[in-house]
Amino acid sequence: MLIAVVTMLIIASFGCLGKPELSIGFAVPPPWEVKQGGTLNVHWWVTNEGKATANNVHISFSMPESFTDLASGTNKREIIESVIKPSDGKGYISKISVSNKTAPGNYTIIVTISGENIPEYSLTPQVKVVP
Repeated sequence: MLIAVVTMLIIASFGCLGKPELSIGFAVPPPWEVKQGGTLNVHWWVTNEGKATANNVHISFSMPESFTDLASGTNKREIIESVIKPSDGKGYISKISVSNKTAPGNYTIIVTISGENIPEYSLTPQVKVVP
């Protein structure tokens, strides 16, 4: 009986030795399309698929000058989550206004994620602006 208890404790301890593994998902995968002067609604989330808690998670959106995140009022948006536990996630909606002076074409949004125990990485979803 004692051996079984010790074995269970060792297995549980090894489960805590993992690292956080964050992923970013989008309800509608990029590329996204928006009309000049229109608003793009991006439903997205960050999920911790790892075995350890992600601490001080920093997520940033950086967009072209003629794009405005309606929550921040600028072409950037910063989100900080103190913790994201394993198998947990956080969901967001970004409303991005595109100036009617934005020329039709393809644009890049840079999404960067980092944290106390997470290496920084970036995604570059594309946005197509149409007349």
